[in-house]
Amino acid sequence: MFCDQCGTNLTPQTKFCPNCGKQLTLAVAARGDQRVARHIQLLAILWIARGALRLLEVVGIYVAGRVVLPNILEFNPLAGLFSHVFAWTLPVLGFFGLVSILVGVGLLDRAPWGRMVALVMGFLVLLTPVLGTALGIYTLWVLLPQRSEEEYQSLALAA
Repeated sequence: MFCDQCGTNLTPQTKFCPNCGKQLTLAVAARGDQRVARHIQLLAILWIARGALRLLEVVGIYVAGRVVLPNILEFNPLAGLFSHVFAWTLPVLGFFGLVSILVGVGLLDRAPWGRMVALVMGFLVLLTPVLGTALGIYTLWVLLPQRSEEEYQSLALAA
């Protein structure tokens, strides 16, 4: 068992963290399986990293569209179709980047809404290749079971 605030290893009968002094709730202290508590910080960091990479991707596409696309349009008139695709795709990618960061922050803060939003995003990112699929599977593995909901709620109340 670990402290959900500082990560210190605790014994099951511990009522206060010896490192940071946080009082442990009875529900958290009584549970032997602390899967959500063990994985929530890593999961939150992965969501924040995914959001930051998505926003970086948006900036890269925007710059490429502003610098490269005008030069291509001189040689290929069909490239104008790409400008319409970029204009449509960037807001959507930016939105999902910001939501991913929001999910990570919600999980780090143990916000009551964090689990549900993370599960919805976990299902959505299953459709994105490789890294998104891996993050979606990991999110669902940590947060989807019924006992994970109970543990997350006790962590949210303790935070």
